Amino acid sequence: MTSVDLSTFSNYMEDLAEDAARLTLLKCAGPVREGLRRATSTRMMEKGYIYKATFAELSDSNSKRIWYLTLGVDTNPKKPGKVHIIWDAAAKIQGTTLNDMLLKGLDELVSLPGVLFRFRTYGIALCVDVKEMFLQIRMRDEDEQAQRFLWEKDPADVITTYFVDVVTFGSACFPATAQYVKNRKAREHAEKYSRAVRGILTSTYVANYLGSFGTLEEASRVSREVMGIFSKGGFVLRNWVSNNPVVLDRLSGESSSPGMKSLTSTADDGERVLGLRWNPSSDQ
Repeated sequence: MTSVDLSTFSNYMEDLAEDAARLTLLKCAGPVREGLRRATSTRMMEKGYIYKATFAELSDSNSKRIWYLTLGVDTNPKKPGKVHIIWDAAAKIQGTTLNDMLLKGLDELVSLPGVLFRFRTYGIALCVDVKEMFLQIRMRDEDEQAQRFLWEKDPADVITTYFVDVVTFGSACFPATAQYVKNRKAREHAEKYSRAVRGILTSTYVANYLGSFGTLEEASRVSREVMGIFSKGGFVLRNWVSNNPVVLDRLSGESSSPGMKSLTSTADDGERVLGLRWNPSSDQ
């Protein structure tokens, strides 16, 4: 976060954010509106991703670092009632966006073709995704002031200031931040779990880990190590898929995370692996 002086925007931004919050609620009718309220007040608050600001936090803050994010929603016609919240870091306030004030950081994202090629190097293939990866990374106290937003938890409440206390999807720095945290936590275990760490560093694309192994023993051991390393970093792995059901059986007996997918299905569409269709049962 830069130290650019944003104090001249503060009052104008607060008025604009309040208008945007009201407009969002007016546009969201019926199930969408209720879905938005549930997603905000229940899921996000219970998990600690957002919280209501206290008077002390609002009054004892650096005006140069204050920003109000506009709130939006994303819906899927195939999933009625399910609403995804969008905090728009690209929304302009007097010609300036929050993203204009952020450094993108180093690009540590590995090559997608490289990840896919390594995925099929050996006979046993396994993939898994990190649950809500970006939302597991907390903001520094001084930076969360730039992630304020206005919301009313209940229709009878007045619009109040909240903080987004985690990295927001769509901010300019979120890809670099997520990759840096994931890689740093992995490197802490490089001496003890070199094979697993190498896989995390070279075969994880965004929030998807793809492993390739020559033997069942190696696949089971390294996968358990990968699971443990991610867990120590605060990340949960879910939706394990493999072309070898024995690996999944072994992992399911040790994992407390959800999503060990069955390979008994012979559905033509198979699984999606980084945009590609893969049927683990037929391994095609």
